[in-house]
Amino acid sequence: MNRCALPRWGRQRTAPVRFIGSLIDPKPWVVFRLLPTQNIEVARYVNRQDADEHKRILSRFIPDGSFETIFDESVYR
Repeated sequence: MNRCALPRWGRQRTAPVRFIGSLIDPKPWVVFRLLPTQNIEVARYVNRQDADEHKRILSRFIPDGSFETIFDESVYR
């Protein structure tokens, strides 16, 4: 089975799913950075535990930042 290297989707805001062969792996849990003028999508995850862990680490490195974990149900439509 030939597998190609996948790009890191957490750095891009345009691809909410990851393709592995013929399987689609949706990433409905989104970590946002909340700013006064806009909200920035930081990363997407398959499960909430990973998203909350990333949010905790971001809060440790950026103490003044405000982050939120949100479930994006549009991935399943």
